[in-house]
Amino acid sequence: MNRLTIILAAIVVSGGMFWAGQGIGYAKGYAASQAAHVAALAVAERENAETQKALIRGVEKVAEDAEQERNAVEVRLVAAGDAVERLRQSVRDADARADTGTAAVSDAAGARALLASCAARYRDMASHADRLRATVIGLQNYAIEVSQ
Repeated sequence: MNRLTIILAAIVVSGGMFWAGQGIGYAKGYAASQAAHVAALAVAERENAETQKALIRGVEKVAEDAEQERNAVEVRLVAAGDAVERLRQSVRDADARADTGTAAVSDAAGARALLASCAARYRDMASHADRLRATVIGLQNYAIEVSQ
């Protein structure tokens, strides 16, 4: 029985060492896995922050471009308004010079008034179209920046 006890003790000690080794190996593997996960998470967060900064810069650039376009539209609208006002002044000057006694002069005055009115409406339509153009360009640039 002495010999059997020694063999049994050796088996129990061997099994205990095996399980202890398994536990130590598991702990080391778990720690290595956690370290790798933390490192990968840090890299992903850094890349995400860089992507976010690039997106913010892109959106800011789009906003600046849209503001510049709005300013350019306003300059063009002022110039168009000045041109229409000059046309109306020319019509008023021509009407003042004309002899209102004849039908042809009256027809010409009506035609000049109609021309001034059409020019004003055309200016208003162009103004609306320019604003829509600026909006579309801004939205397109924003979509391009966001999708990159």
